[in-house]
Amino acid sequence: MQNKESFFDKLFNKPIGFIALSYIIVIVSIVGIGLFFVQNQNALVLNQVPPVINDSLSVIPEIPVQSPRVTSAIDLATLTVPTAAMLEKGKQTFTTVCVTCHGAEGKGDGVAGVALNPKPRNFHAAEGWKNGRKVSEMYKTLQLGIPGSGMPPYDYLSPEERIAVISYVRTFMTPAPADAPADIAQLDAAYKLSQGTQMPGTIPVKGAMAMNISAQSTNTQKITMALNKISALNNDNARLFYHVSSAPELALATVINDPNALTGVDQFRAAVLSGLSRNGFSARFSLLNSAEISQLFTLLKESLG
Repeated sequence: MQNKESFFDKLFNKPIGFIALSYIIVIVSIVGIGLFFVQNQNALVLNQVPPVINDSLSVIPEIPVQSPRVTSAIDLATLTVPTAAMLEKGKQTFTTVCVTCHGAEGKGDGVAGVALNPKPRNFHAAEGWKNGRKVSEMYKTLQLGIPGSGMPPYDYLSPEERIAVISYVRTFMTPAPADAPADIAQLDAAYKLSQGTQMPGTIPVKGAMAMNISAQSTNTQKITMALNKISALNNDNARLFYHVSSAPELALATVINDPNALTGVDQFRAAVLSGLSRNGFSARFSLLNSAEISQLFTLLKESLG
């Protein structure tokens, strides 16, 4: 009896048919995969892009809107003997302002301090203080900050808030060094604590940015109009300006951004010479005589006015 030829035997005996069938299988597979991808593309790309998580530590905190004011007089006795109310107020300010860097217990282990170099101050340690640990010395740190570190000035805090937070921070110290009467007197003389302190107005960061953008736009318009006026003059004064300015737009911006530059000829000369060759004016400006500088001052004051 003759053995019945199987399907695979037929394929192997006819290689052309086998190859043709392979092509069909490959094409069907590609088409099938393509259809599957098209129908499920939304699901396939779901969550492939990592979510954007706002890091609260990288967000500039908004300071409150404050009008210029004179703060209440400080009882100097509380600088060395703080009241319970002061300590509670200081704890609240510390929690709001200081914890992210210095940590809840003042050990310099706050989450925002991880990337800082040098690390935030550990208030429990007695060594390494830049300005010192007395009330008068810590007040200076809050007023001026510490250049070269992550410690900014907190001069927007009222004297009462600063003294309160200093008093609370000093509870971490064992012991906290005391101020001599002369230290307190010197602090009071410098910042008029017992008389009330003049505090500047403050605005939120977003508001300040909006004002800055608006001011830049206004200055750009002023510069454009001034250049048009100077070009239209086509006189000796205009030619003098272009002779001593390597970048006319930058030169005018320099004058606009210096509040004293157009208050007098001497102030104008000083403003230009302080950044010569970097502020849009060339070294030729230094060769001008007094009459030429006066002419240039008058030209720019009239053009920018």
